[in-house]
Amino acid sequence: MPKRYFTEIRNRFFRAPAEHFGSEAEAAAAWSDKYRALGVKKEYAAIVYAARIGGNVRYYTGRTYSGMGELGFIRANAVIPFLILYLFESLAQRLKRRAGIAAYLHTHPKPPPGYTSRFHSAADLFLLKLSGIKAVYVIPYENGEMNRAGKRTGVSTDM
Repeated sequence: MPKRYFTEIRNRFFRAPAEHFGSEAEAAAAWSDKYRALGVKKEYAAIVYAARIGGNVRYYTGRTYSGMGELGFIRANAVIPFLILYLFESLAQRLKRRAGIAAYLHTHPKPPPGYTSRFHSAADLFLLKLSGIKAVYVIPYENGEMNRAGKRTGVSTDM
């Protein structure tokens, strides 16, 4: 019984993620393909992690959370999901897989006519000041872009 019990714990908590990629951008692109279309009215958020798997650094996305939609004067955001991801999930990934945060990903919902949601907000760029956040991706609903701001430059680049 003890051996089976420990095998179950290992399989549940310490196995490698189902999909892993050779770069942060590949992991972000795969995630954006899945969640961009869902973000019509609200934001979705996840973290890309970097971990050594099979002797190589590989990248994978953690759990995805949905944020809130627009509510009166409060615009759609992923504040609560970010806090859960940054404070709790990233710690669990560090303990489980010795993984570090490579990037924070989130969608921007469909903007009203005449507006765009393609670029990073001031709140998005503020995240780069936090420990461990090296890059922030904005995945706008309105087109196929994936815009990245990095800690070193703080400048958006289309991918």
